[in-house]
Amino acid sequence: MNIITFRGERNVKEVTNRLFTRLTPRQQERAEAAILKANPQLRNIRRVPKGTVLEVPDLPELQAKRKPDQESPKSRFNEQLVESLGTFSKQFAEEASAAKEDSKVQISLLKSRQFKGAIANNPQLRKQATEVSRAMTTRVTEVGERNKTVQLAVKQMLKDL
Repeated sequence: MNIITFRGERNVKEVTNRLFTRLTPRQQERAEAAILKANPQLRNIRRVPKGTVLEVPDLPELQAKRKPDQESPKSRFNEQLVESLGTFSKQFAEEASAAKEDSKVQISLLKSRQFKGAIANNPQLRKQATEVSRAMTTRVTEVGERNKTVQLAVKQMLKDL
């Protein structure tokens, strides 16, 4: 069994034409019927989201177009897993970078002359500001280490695939 992903075709005929070449009107009808039988969700094609996995029926009497997106489910799954891991890795790195930058901004605000002047007469607030500054500095380090760990784990998973 081969599969393809739905690209937003407007009707089953477009899906059929994407899969098979040089169809007579009778072959076109037969191919459309087989596609609908294998993928009943296409009966209401406007509600099918792009990217939906569709089963390609085996019709040996018709000349199929060989496309790179017609693959075994296993290879398609691996491809999607690799893509998802890459996306996750990138998003995690971006969020880690943003968290580090936010922490650095907060540290600089805590150390600013204006902030120190505002809390100068309150020893309790000065103590809390010092503790928060230390915690934020630790957070910057931990976020960086966590990002390295995640990136190494994703790299190893991709290698194992």
